[in-house]
Amino acid sequence: MTGARVVTAAPDADPRLVVEALRLPPVNGVVVLNGGAEDLPPDVGPRVQALLRDGLVRVAVEDALLIVTGGTDTGIFRLLGEVMPTGLPRPPLVGVAPAGLVRVPGRPAAEADAIPLEPHHTGFVLVESWEWGAETPLMLALVEELSRASPTVAVLASGGPVARLELDGHVRAGRPVVVLSGSGRLADEVAEAMRRPEAHADLARVLTAGRLLEFDLDREPSDLASLIRRELGGHPEAG
Repeated sequence: MTGARVVTAAPDADPRLVVEALRLPPVNGVVVLNGGAEDLPPDVGPRVQALLRDGLVRVAVEDALLIVTGGTDTGIFRLLGEVMPTGLPRPPLVGVAPAGLVRVPGRPAAEADAIPLEPHHTGFVLVESWEWGAETPLMLALVEELSRASPTVAVLASGGPVARLELDGHVRAGRPVVVLSGSGRLADEVAEAMRRPEAHADLARVLTAGRLLEFDLDREPSDLASLIRRELGGHPEAG
């Protein structure tokens, strides 16, 4: 993460000031990647990574998009970091995480079991907290602030309780969410609920109020690029 900008902020910080502190380049849209910090099964991880590399990252480079993630060197965020371009052009990649639970190079870790930050990110917002999920309100507020100038879309892969908080926030904001079915856990629960809503009363509000778009892992990455581009208001073809 050499050269990455690190901004520390209170949970109730003014999102406008945090965005200013990040010194982001101009972008045409924002993609929020939410989901599992746990390692994906061996038969799932490579398929998700292929979609991230040739779908999400490809369209982010071509269309000058910002990607926002959970920032840790775990799960889907690690998979994304591993396929980020090492040279230019490359999209800005900003992670949001609790300050007390992550390890920043060159700084003493607050906890012995602190999780490393993903090294390919270009910026981080570290929220002053020692609890997973406490960073979610500020992450959502940052995305809402960014949405004033650029369209936004979320992508959900796997995920647990924190991803559920993020999903609820995206739905409240009216943000479209691409659900990667086949990636496991929350994403698969939501995809199943989209097909059988009567069996998933706990997801009723998300299903009725949200714009959820199921995307199967076996589809072509170029289809994911086209879907993201369409939801951000760009040309539907992936190029």
